[in-house]
Amino acid sequence: MVRQSHDEMGDLARSINRMARELRQNQARLVQSERLAALGELVAYIAHNIRNPLASIRAAAQVGHQEALESREAFQDVIATVDRLERWVQDLLSYMKPLSLNLVPEDLDQLIRNAAALFPSQTPGQGPQLILDLHPLPPVETDAQWTEQVLVAVMANAIEASGPDDRVFVVSRVMQEGVTIQIRDEGSGISKEVRDKVFDPYFTTKPDGVGLGLAMAKKVMNAHQGTIELHSEAGRGTTVTLCYPRSPSQEA
Repeated sequence: MVRQSHDEMGDLARSINRMARELRQNQARLVQSERLAALGELVAYIAHNIRNPLASIRAAAQVGHQEALESREAFQDVIATVDRLERWVQDLLSYMKPLSLNLVPEDLDQLIRNAAALFPSQTPGQGPQLILDLHPLPPVETDAQWTEQVLVAVMANAIEASGPDDRVFVVSRVMQEGVTIQIRDEGSGISKEVRDKVFDPYFTTKPDGVGLGLAMAKKVMNAHQGTIELHSEAGRGTTVTLCYPRSPSQEA
């Protein structure tokens, strides 16, 4: 009876801790959603007013590109810049829209392979090597398209942060808290000042970046009731952990 009582108290404590953790996560999601809702209308208005002049500039540049041989390079630069701005606007609008997920049981290991296939394999010394360490996973209810987009974004960041002799490890595991995917690089790491901002919308250290890759990844993981965490130290690489919650059938 005493042992049973101890076991029951342990189960109760774990349940309370899980409920407290879920409450903190739900509060953070609520604050984030309210912030996004406040920005949504303003972003749509700004994007609409940017796109119209961009279209006019691009059309004029195309005409000039066709008519003035000596100025073609300059006009080509204008067209490329306008196209880049259009992509930024599209990314911004995509981030502000509510996500509509098509949740079905998926093999996360296969989604990892699909994402990894987009990056050409490299030989040692010629570029970072992408190494998959995958373990059998139970099916997870997820939106395959959005999940692959998250995986591609995180893998691309890890590869960009790596040197030609470095490796990028992608590891899948079944853990107590759910199904996890870790993407770990051997790059130079991230300072604390940058680390505290990496999931903030529009924060970027890339000259041509718009700062929505990891912000969108966090939005997608929140929509899946999952989490994304980043751990890094300057000079010691970076690890990004994606955690998908267990489905009710897995809990049972």
